[in-house]
Amino acid sequence: MNAPLTLAQVLPTWMQAKEDERKAIEHRRSLDKMIQSLMPKKDEGSITETTNDYKATVSYKLTRSVDAEMLGGMWASMSEQAQKAFKWKAEVSTSELRKLQEFRPDDYAFVAAAITTKPASASVSVELITKE
Repeated sequence: MNAPLTLAQVLPTWMQAKEDERKAIEHRRSLDKMIQSLMPKKDEGSITETTNDYKATVSYKLTRSVDAEMLGGMWASMSEQAQKAFKWKAEVSTSELRKLQEFRPDDYAFVAAAITTKPASASVSVELITKE
């Protein structure tokens, strides 16, 4: 029967795998750029080309952000159709929620009914410590 691995045995292998992953991502990104350079460009939308047994699609996107304070000031003057161009999304301020939980438990209990909490993926980081 094999003895269980120790953390000291696993960490160097993890570090190597992380470096291999970084190199693979870097290589794939350089190929992405090469593919983009070989296909037509557009500001927004997708371009698809087929060659031999492969279909390549490059999707071009624009990032849009909203100045919420400015929009709030304009809102009443906007047509209903213009207002439909915006979505409103409630987000939890974790720091403020924790303050409620600690200092205003009744308020916390009230708003907690509208919040779904589930565990996120754990993150792992490892660094090599050099000895001097």
